[in-house]
Amino acid sequence: MNAEDVLNALGEKASLEAVRLRWEKSEECFPDEVPSFLNAAEFIESRTYCGFDDSVDDPLRRTAERVISDPHLLHLAWHCYRFIYYREEEGLSMQGWPTLEKSLGKELCGCFHLLVALAMVPKLKEVHAAWEVEEEVTHDTASQIRLFSENYRPTHEGRYGLVMGQLDWIRHYVDESRYFRIGRMEYWLKPWRGGAEAYRRNGDGYTLALAPDGSRFTRDGFKQTDPSEETLHTGWKATLETTDTEVSGYPVSPLGAAENRKVTLPLSEWTHVLTTGTPVLEMHIPSGGGMTPDAYTSSMRGAVEFFRRRFPDEHPVAIVCNSWLFNTQLEEILPPTANLVRYQKELYLYPVPSSGNDGLWFIFLQDPFDPKTAPRDTSLRRAVLDFLDKGNTWRGGGMFFLIEDMEHFGTQYYREQYRKMGTADV
Repeated sequence: MNAEDVLNALGEKASLEAVRLRWEKSEECFPDEVPSFLNAAEFIESRTYCGFDDSVDDPLRRTAERVISDPHLLHLAWHCYRFIYYREEEGLSMQGWPTLEKSLGKELCGCFHLLVALAMVPKLKEVHAAWEVEEEVTHDTASQIRLFSENYRPTHEGRYGLVMGQLDWIRHYVDESRYFRIGRMEYWLKPWRGGAEAYRRNGDGYTLALAPDGSRFTRDGFKQTDPSEETLHTGWKATLETTDTEVSGYPVSPLGAAENRKVTLPLSEWTHVLTTGTPVLEMHIPSGGGMTPDAYTSSMRGAVEFFRRRFPDEHPVAIVCNSWLFNTQLEEILPPTANLVRYQKELYLYPVPSSGNDGLWFIFLQDPFDPKTAPRDTSLRRAVLDFLDKGNTWRGGGMFFLIEDMEHFGTQYYREQYRKMGTADV
């Protein structure tokens, strides 16, 4: 059965270019029996493990029955499963895949994708068992499927399903990536994608980040994203030069903005501790659950202990993250007692390129985002909308926290260093 015939039969021919990728490879291994992820015993066990209640069972059962009874849906389900969990090529995505509302209706179309997502659970258990991962970590990691579904439901009249991009994301949990949920947050052991160059002064441990060479900033020290000549002339450009004896560049304060002043660090006194390619724990912050100091502190400390225990030959040097949660504008619009503001003050923040819509989907679960119709039902949503109503442009932000400084977490360590040292010494 070919992709074109399947999509024509389902009324989804507009998705052909996206779906036909790797279709033939899926067909080569199409099973003689019904795939196990469509078996009620398996998907009910998996949904229970992820934390769903039994209200999801009926739509899952009805969707599975529809898929099994329709060869076109069955071949597409198998291909979707293979595309997520068994593709080797980089750069592929599920952008353009069909929602299947035409063939399954609004009520069940999301459950087609949820069934494929729940197929992750047996694979996750197998991968984690090989690494002797604790059951609690496996269980918490699997809960991401339920959290993704909770992102889907508010904008789909309470129905179950997954947003296509988040369905595609779950492959990372089982593709041999060292990617786990530890308490409140998730951590991925991988090389750092960069964003700043961090140096540590020998002796007193003072940490200073320098802006990457060629970075362009606004007058206030945030990344320029508009390439027009007019905009470029309103900002400035950082350089970074390294010799055998020193490095010269433009500092980034732990408050998250670059400074238009050049500093020189003697390499006899400073050690380069964080750069692109350095092994790090890349942190991801799932939706749901509070961001209390106890939650983020225990998660970060627990992550360091977990990776040291399970992967002793790896030596990540920092916890890092790029997210709307580290947008410095949050300090402007939220009270100082807000948990997100308190968290930011514990970290070394740095500017990142921003689109103007960074994180707005996660805040409002609205695609496309429309400030006129966006909900105002939480203090965060009201604060963001009031900020945008004034004509401001929303940003994202980045952060790092060096693992060797974990004993100082909770003391606003980098801000205190910066305040005490001032600008005279660097």
